[in-house]
Amino acid sequence: MSATSTIRGVILVAAVVIGILLIGQAFGASSSGTLHASSPKPPSSPSPSPSPSPTNSPTSGLTHQTAVKGVPIQVLNGSGNDGLGATVAESLHKKGYKIVAVETAGAQSAKTTIYYESGAKDLAEYMKQHYIPFAQVKAAKNLFSAPVKLTVLVGSDYHSA
Repeated sequence: MSATSTIRGVILVAAVVIGILLIGQAFGASSSGTLHASSPKPPSSPSPSPSPSPTNSPTSGLTHQTAVKGVPIQVLNGSGNDGLGATVAESLHKKGYKIVAVETAGAQSAKTTIYYESGAKDLAEYMKQHYIPFAQVKAAKNLFSAPVKLTVLVGSDYHSA
């Protein structure tokens, strides 16, 4: 038997032993062989726990002042109904939004969507929650060139909330 074969054999045995040890640690050393889920233990420190998920309360911490007043938006009419984009823009302007542009969308849309620029998802969720509850909320991902935080695409499903 050559020295290379002996080294390969030692490496193989070592790999098997390490694998067995890792599997044993992963599943614990229980005599019954049954896996049991354990409930998480609360932290022992008195520090407050964080909220469970930011999606449970997307507008927490926002006030009407911070979520609406002066927030630059554009409204694109993709509904196929002439003037609906201007009507929606006027309604949002009365609520405090800063209307930067009102235009006809290049393509007609069946679904009203609030697009948000990077860092403005909470603003879009606030708008959805308070003014356009049936809208989808999506990241803009450089779809629009206007200097805005939100773009409202008015779809053919738009109805006054």
